[in-house]
Amino acid sequence: MVVQAAHMEIANPSIPEGLKTLLDQDVDEIVCHPYFLSANGRHVSEDIPAIINDAISSLDIAIPVVTTEPVGSLTDMMMGAIESLVQKSSTVLSET
Repeated sequence: MVVQAAHMEIANPSIPEGLKTLLDQDVDEIVCHPYFLSANGRHVSEDIPAIINDAISSLDIAIPVVTTEPVGSLTDMMMGAIESLVQKSSTVLSET
């Protein structure tokens, strides 16, 4: 498994650049995981799919490309991670 971060806008690498990096590593499948806290925002429902579809076309991607639900849709998992981080910070603070 290869993990490649990419950004929708402003920062690099862009989503198309990230997809190209994966293709250059000869992956046989690409799974895009939007890292957005809102599961229903415009970026998740419109912008990201459009950017990915444009990149698939312009890069002539012939392997499967799928997109998961955004991280924000996994509320129980996120709450567990947040709780763990808070507990860790609380322990660190109590030791000082």
